[in-house]
Amino acid sequence: MTRIIPSRYELLAPAGQPDCVRAALNNGADSIYLGMKALNARRNAKNFDYSQLKETVEYCHLNGAKVYLTLNTIAFDEERKQVIETLQQACELGLDAVIVQDIGVASLVKQVAPELRLHGSTQMSIHTRKGAEFLKEQGFSRVVLSREMSLEEIRDVAKAGIELEAFVHGALCMCVSGQCYMSGMLGGRSANRGMCAQPCRLPFSAGAPGRCDLSLKDLSAVQRIPELLDAGVYSLKIEGRMKRPEYVAAAVSACKAVVDGNQPNMEVLQSVFSRSGFTDGYLDQKLSPQMFGVRSKEDVTAASAKLLKQLENTYQKPTARIPVWMKFQLKSDCPSQLTLWDQDGNQAHVSGVVPETAKHVALTEEKLQSSLGKLGGTAFYLKQFQAELEDGLSLPVSVLNGMRREAVQQLEQKRSAIHPKTFFPIKESKIPLTPPKITSLRVEFERFDQIPLEFMDQFEWIGLKLEELSKYITKLAPWKQKLVVIPPRAMFGIEQQVIQQLEILKQQGIEDLLVQNLAQIQIGKQLGYRLHGGFGLNIANSMSIAQLEEWGFQDCVVSPELTAKQMKILKSSLPCGILAGGYLPLMLTRNCPIKNQKTCRQCKRQSWLTDRKGKRFRVACSDGYSEIYNSDCLWIADRIDDFTNISFFTLKITLETPEQSREMVQNFLQKQKIELPITKGLYYRGVL
Repeated sequence: MTRIIPSRYELLAPAGQPDCVRAALNNGADSIYLGMKALNARRNAKNFDYSQLKETVEYCHLNGAKVYLTLNTIAFDEERKQVIETLQQACELGLDAVIVQDIGVASLVKQVAPELRLHGSTQMSIHTRKGAEFLKEQGFSRVVLSREMSLEEIRDVAKAGIELEAFVHGALCMCVSGQCYMSGMLGGRSANRGMCAQPCRLPFSAGAPGRCDLSLKDLSAVQRIPELLDAGVYSLKIEGRMKRPEYVAAAVSACKAVVDGNQPNMEVLQSVFSRSGFTDGYLDQKLSPQMFGVRSKEDVTAASAKLLKQLENTYQKPTARIPVWMKFQLKSDCPSQLTLWDQDGNQAHVSGVVPETAKHVALTEEKLQSSLGKLGGTAFYLKQFQAELEDGLSLPVSVLNGMRREAVQQLEQKRSAIHPKTFFPIKESKIPLTPPKITSLRVEFERFDQIPLEFMDQFEWIGLKLEELSKYITKLAPWKQKLVVIPPRAMFGIEQQVIQQLEILKQQGIEDLLVQNLAQIQIGKQLGYRLHGGFGLNIANSMSIAQLEEWGFQDCVVSPELTAKQMKILKSSLPCGILAGGYLPLMLTRNCPIKNQKTCRQCKRQSWLTDRKGKRFRVACSDGYSEIYNSDCLWIADRIDDFTNISFFTLKITLETPEQSREMVQNFLQKQKIELPITKGLYYRGVL
């Protein structure tokens, strides 16, 4: 294997606790990412308080490593002050970047902490070139790619000209990150809030009872790092902020072995943690049942006490990571001089005593280098030594050692010094509360035959999937002004095809686009569409709504994880709506779980998963992805008066027959209940 030039990559390690920082750096990581006690996607990890974070920044910067702070969850309005305080602390400590999911939080970073680099979290669901281009235009310096992408898709996104970060090892969620509502809906623990309960690891069977058909093996693309770098990835990310330090040590050392041109020890890596082995199936789009696995008893017991102790020993002592240059001057009748410097421009200088005339053996350059070059136990190793030395002079070894220690201490202090970034205090927003409006009904249809044309006059607008609208636009011509095109929620490998179809519809007079992901903002703007925000944008606070308004949106559907009470305090001049009826997609997946038991021909796009309680969850596929729908129908027709700050209600018709669709529309217009197992969603329960 060929050694990879260090400037071509970054090895990024997780740190869920302080010990993980040492495990990462002493095994070769270039950067770490971590979270404070709240507002991050791993709130169940130990995480870091302010003093621990300060020590970590000092330690990492001493060792030439960067520190990225995760603010990668959606935030509620009541947390705005906490977000600002966290950003102020990040500036005080001179962190190198913040990783964000929430577009409102991102806008706040740009206002109060413009010197902090912005990294777009994988929770932003970026998986196409247009999505990456959009983040670049918004001032992001890096995007963390969706885990489901192929090498060719990554190569295409790299053309956007923004730094790419990709996962190379760690847990694989079944759902595209940022689009999972299963944990929140079923148990009140939101994956978008860092509290995922991992229901996908529980039995959800596509066939025989008890199977775990949502549980993927862990990703390991460690041996394919050269291919990822060749595709345009810069930052090689290891997942695992919930894992112990020994896991971090094993994963980092395996990745480091590859970039150094050596073979990684995959046996050790699998012993530390796996779920029936590893998979890299997404990179080649070889999606199969072999990608699925559970954590077996053998997996749990594979990490022996002896192995864990060996891994622990790898990070108990400092590793020499930083090259330094040293110059020593020794002249008669002058104080001895030692200068120590690094490649970043930091310099230490120590003056010693005046040398004596040697009585027995004079100092030589070799002896000086042998004594002064003893940098063990520090972050430094000697790259080059220079000596300006007059003959016949001597200094006690204790003096030389003291000068070396003082120079090292000076350089350590300079390297670890905190360099705060500018923080701009912000006044509270004065955006007025949205005035009460006459509420309207909007309906999103999966298929043309679901549209009850006799009710068209009572809809503010209707949305129809891109393929269906393209096919039936002539039949819908009388209502063209009410039509909104709904593009695919995921566009893996089909972005250009979607753009072409949208361009044709625009030429045919369709003016409105329901934006399902950030890439579609870029696409919609370039094609001249009026933009409407869909639920997948995870709009959960007034800051995000204001950001959409700044981008020219007409309105938006707020997050289904908000409560009715939280909606009442949203501040916005942009009309906001909610999903009010229909089966909510709990997961958006690229790997169809039904294929564990059936072929596509056997499935006919009509299959279910059954959980351990016997509840059935419909799975439907289109456009190269699958959606897993809630077992119960969301229905609040009889409670719409509770949503006084909401301008419109959206019915989402997906699985229904034409007759069922007509009945749902009629019952909603009459504010009646329906004869189905129903749920009020999270509008009264909320999420953690």
